[in-house]
Amino acid sequence: MINSLTALRFVFALMVFLLHICNSRIAMHFDSQTQWLAINIFKEGYIGVGFFFILSGFIMAYTYKDKFVKKRITKINFWVLRFARIYPLHLLTLFASIPLLMLWNFNMNDMMGLPFAVNFYLLQAYILPEGNWFWSFNSVSWSISNEAFFYLLFPAIIFLLTKNLKFFIIAVLFACAIIPILMYETLETGFRPEWFYIHPVFRLVDFLVGILLFEIYIKLQRSKALKFMTLLELFSLMIFFCFFIFHNSINAIYRFSCYYWLPISFIILVFSLQRGYISRLLSNKYMLYFGKISYGFYMFHALIIEYFIKMNQTYIVFSNYYLFVLFLFGFSILVSSVSYYYFEQPVNSYLVRKFVKKG
Repeated sequence: MINSLTALRFVFALMVFLLHICNSRIAMHFDSQTQWLAINIFKEGYIGVGFFFILSGFIMAYTYKDKFVKKRITKINFWVLRFARIYPLHLLTLFASIPLLMLWNFNMNDMMGLPFAVNFYLLQAYILPEGNWFWSFNSVSWSISNEAFFYLLFPAIIFLLTKNLKFFIIAVLFACAIIPILMYETLETGFRPEWFYIHPVFRLVDFLVGILLFEIYIKLQRSKALKFMTLLELFSLMIFFCFFIFHNSINAIYRFSCYYWLPISFIILVFSLQRGYISRLLSNKYMLYFGKISYGFYMFHALIIEYFIKMNQTYIVFSNYYLFVLFLFGFSILVSSVSYYYFEQPVNSYLVRKFVKKG
């Protein structure tokens, strides 16, 4: 485990949480200054998903590449391990979202047909352009649909990488170049920016970038020439903030996908080396704890926001909406903690014991 990256997972999950707060009915109750922050800063929180996809490619390569190369893991075992990690919580939040749809008066006869089936089988991110498919039920689970696609392809990607690294590098760089061109060509066609944001084929590039970062990490990790790492960490954050500052001048079709590839990649690469003061700061036990529960935080928070908004509309528990946001954050942390220790870990351990075949 790379501690600094584990901690950063929570930082970017928090960005997604703030995005969903700003996209909810809560935002209309903020004062003008907070409204400005919501529009100009917090609504850019979808950056967190791009971070997760790139980090996922990096961590998968970090954890499993050597095992595949040395034949210490089979494809089936790899898929079982990843399924055991992501699917049980997806299934739990999928069923937890059904009463919420009923509260918001969705047509349940329609929702419990094909939309439920594609969510159950993690296929919702493929159904474009309708948001009532890929954002249905637990809306954030579309990204888990992407992850499942990445995991399915990962053994083949590693095979290609180990057989011909130069070809892999060229292919990834070509994909990085072609995506912005495709975006430019579709700007005048009515092609919606969220399609580049949602669909697994487009987001596979993020995952491949993460794997490529791991190859660079291997080279850098062996080097003893790297110095001034704290300054380099600060520089990586400065680059990220520079991109962020100018985001309003960039078309959404780019921001939803490729605009943040460079700063996110730089952050992941620099902090993966764990040689600077900021990395050590991030590696404290509290940040590591939040990093460990970040998957649950990500999967539960949107449901918690919507459930409590509905409750607050009926019973008016919170009239101070800033206090309401703090409550939603704290309750999301609590639910994520309970989920991690009493659901995710036990279920994961059971599935691994039951289905992972020993060599």
